[in-house]
Amino acid sequence: MTGWFIALIIVFFFLLLGVIPIGAVVRLEDGKTDVWVRAGFLKFKRGGKKKPAKPGREKRRRKPDEKRAVAAKKYVQSLDDVIELAKIAKKTLKRAIRIIRVNRLHLTVSVASDDAAKTALTYGRLNMLAASLLPLLHEYLNIHGDRIRLSPDFERDKPTVFLYLDVTTTVNKAFWFAARTLWAFLKYTGARAKSQTAAKAETQII
Repeated sequence: MTGWFIALIIVFFFLLLGVIPIGAVVRLEDGKTDVWVRAGFLKFKRGGKKKPAKPGREKRRRKPDEKRAVAAKKYVQSLDDVIELAKIAKKTLKRAIRIIRVNRLHLTVSVASDDAAKTALTYGRLNMLAASLLPLLHEYLNIHGDRIRLSPDFERDKPTVFLYLDVTTTVNKAFWFAARTLWAFLKYTGARAKSQTAAKAETQII
């Protein structure tokens, strides 16, 4: 009886862990970007202000990894390989979109420039672009709270942008997404390796 009780507790724990929301919050204001990583009710801030580079020190350029380049050529050698990888990438993107929930999407853009006519023209173009893109966003993304505001500002000479984006998914969804993506890639690389082995065997026979 005690063993069954412990097993039920473990199963309940993993079920509870699977529905915990995980995600990220991005805030852009006055050219400064803040990013928080979410896990349940916990939020951890990532990144911050970049440290200025010390004078007299240049960044070292990393040498290209020749082994990775050879490994990539091993599995991508023809147009058919590129097409197959493009299909895998498309399916992966669709799965990623389906599991992501956009809790909040707040975007405020104040259109401004040094010319009033240019400001009005840019504001009109942005309104047309927003009118065409918003229905697509709601069609393909799981958006639950959006507020997009565009306004012209004839007193300033530079535009201002404010963005607040809150996206989440669950541990279960993220796990199955990673598993299916890995399985699709392994199937592709496995089939590619088999075809190469068969080609080598035919060459040796000839």
